[in-house]
Amino acid sequence: RFTRFSFKIHLGGKALDKALDSSRHMANALDSSRHKAPPIDSSRHKAPPIPSGSAHGGLSPRFSPRRNSISSPRRNSVSSLSTLSFKTPSFKTIPTIPKDLGNLTSSDISSDEESTFTPKRGDLIVSGWDDKIVPTKSDLSEIFETSGPLSNVDVYVKEKFAVISYVKSNHAKKAVKKYHNVAKIAGHVLNVRLSPPVVLTRSDVLVHGWSAKDPIQRKDLLGIFAPFGLVHKITFGVCNDYAIVTYKNQFDAQKA
Repeated sequence: RFTRFSFKIHLGGKALDKALDSSRHMANALDSSRHKAPPIDSSRHKAPPIPSGSAHGGLSPRFSPRRNSISSPRRNSVSSLSTLSFKTPSFKTIPTIPKDLGNLTSSDISSDEESTFTPKRGDLIVSGWDDKIVPTKSDLSEIFETSGPLSNVDVYVKEKFAVISYVKSNHAKKAVKKYHNVAKIAGHVLNVRLSPPVVLTRSDVLVHGWSAKDPIQRKDLLGIFAPFGLVHKITFGVCNDYAIVTYKNQFDAQKA
């Protein structure tokens, strides 16, 4: 039960007296409406008057504020994922890198505009450089246009990858086999992979980021993603450098 002291934490002065008076009225109302009892001889059972400074602040013994009336914030049902090694990057729109600026770092270019990255058939996903070396569009075009005409080149600086689109999808397949772990930018071997042949659904999780020398195994992915829900299937990319984990339930995919 709240004591007079605990009320003083929240109320004081006239507000305290009003709160105590309203509590008394509420207690009397409850006693009269819900707890009717047979008549009692008032001369034999006369209760002493309750002083205004009593420990209960004038509250009826039958009426006490509910314990823990202030509920604690709900705990997040999803555990922290900070220990996972593989994370789906948050894709952002990056301004076009001018050709004459050369090698930029990720801190030189920033954008808060959100965009949805939807890979399509015929796209190459290129990565492998570090913060010190960021290739320009012209650098990448010079390397990959030898396999066929390009329709578009996008460089995502913060996420450290680029998307290269060919006019024909069969040229992209040739480029994967030709340049995977062979093409280099300033001494860095590029990781070239073919985008998923189908658009990802809400039940799919795209996983990548492991070394080509030590590719991840199916059992490793199951150990990471099975705790979040029932995994329907795991599909690996052409060069085994990315995987798509498909859940039975899309909400499990969102948790993962």
